[in-house]
Amino acid sequence: MKKFISYVGLMALALSLVGTVGINQANAAISGGAVTGVLEADLVVSTANADYNVVFDTDVGGANTATTITVTFPAAYTITAGALGAAAVQSSVGTGSNITANAIDVAVTGVAGDNGAKTIVLTIGATDLSLGAGVSFRILTGVTNPAVAGTSGTFTIMTNAATEAAQAGIAGVLITPAAVANLSCISSGSAGSVFLRWATPAGATAAYTAKYSVATINSNGTFNAATTFAQTWATGDVGVTQQQLVTILNPGTLYFFNLKAGGANASISPISNTVFCTAPTAASGTSGTSDALKPVSTITAPIAGGGIQSGTPYTIKGTSSDTGGSSVKMVEVSIDGGDSWVTATAVTATATGFDWEYVWSTPVVGSYTIKSRATDNVGNIEVPSAGVTATVAVTLPSFTVETGGTPSTGTTPPSTGGSMTNAQIQAQIDTLMAQVLVLLQQLLAQLQAQL
Repeated sequence: MKKFISYVGLMALALSLVGTVGINQANAAISGGAVTGVLEADLVVSTANADYNVVFDTDVGGANTATTITVTFPAAYTITAGALGAAAVQSSVGTGSNITANAIDVAVTGVAGDNGAKTIVLTIGATDLSLGAGVSFRILTGVTNPAVAGTSGTFTIMTNAATEAAQAGIAGVLITPAAVANLSCISSGSAGSVFLRWATPAGATAAYTAKYSVATINSNGTFNAATTFAQTWATGDVGVTQQQLVTILNPGTLYFFNLKAGGANASISPISNTVFCTAPTAASGTSGTSDALKPVSTITAPIAGGGIQSGTPYTIKGTSSDTGGSSVKMVEVSIDGGDSWVTATAVTATATGFDWEYVWSTPVVGSYTIKSRATDNVGNIEVPSAGVTATVAVTLPSFTVETGGTPSTGTTPPSTGGSMTNAQIQAQIDTLMAQVLVLLQQLLAQLQAQL
């Protein structure tokens, strides 16, 4: 029988339950949290001074016989003296996940100093075992976890039903997607529509669930109660920012938004951070008619003939607009004259569209034709213009300016290593011109920022 266990972090140890007649399932939780069902747990057993709870559900009227739990640490663990002593074990018994303190018979063996053993064995006496009986243990300081984040392991639970022989369930590792942590919203410039922006979280492989509400969304309960926005958004690549449009909102109304990511085997992430923004009122353009007008986009940086420094990320910037009424959905950028395209990021909403940018991470020396094209929400795609031609130059040289005093003497101009050909001279002139263009562009950008 194979079960999946959701966990966040490292699978730090193996936990096994060995019981006799009367036990039909086992549950686990961390730090007093609620149990999650048969052979399921949210478990990170690697943190010092945290309680780890195991609860046993017994058959009503079943024999209450002694049960043991064995906690086994990986061989790579370092366990110092006293880290797993008797003081590290706390006993409890109760009903379901509501565990209350109670003195039950718990024996501890295999602690540090016992010939280097890497286990703790907890034994619950037969007279103490009842419906919902449980035991918790605590790892003190002195336990070192050398594992690397993202590595996997197994979680093994041995159990037996009241009328069955002992059986083992090996639990595979299921990583629940991380929560979206950087959700933001931007007005689209179209009536009743806003953009949501976020980076795809680790573990996201399936569909998103998008929610909106006029009240804040700050828990699973308020998330479930909020309105679901039907969509077919692509999951996206982990760490890459994407933006999607939420429509059919009431213009002029403030909305709260939240997002969950889907993962493997129907797992779902926790809720994201909650954001809010006001759905825009009537957009520019003709209202109530079919939008047949193509949106437009303009590149504002770099300027035509401008220079870009090689080896340093450069932000291509621009604006977009759509006078047809359906609003700009996205803007794409091409740095190879239109052969390939990447999606730009919306930055600031405007009356009819949004300002956008795209970070060119590694410009390489050469001449480039940069183009942009916009797409609106009914599928109209802009025919790109001729674009902007820019030159990527080598790393700029540094200059030292001396003021006052007497110029030093005895300096010798650098040697050229012999005579230069006309082609070499022209190449140096071209490089210097590109560098000058970069400087001029930087000065222009500074002036524009000050205006």
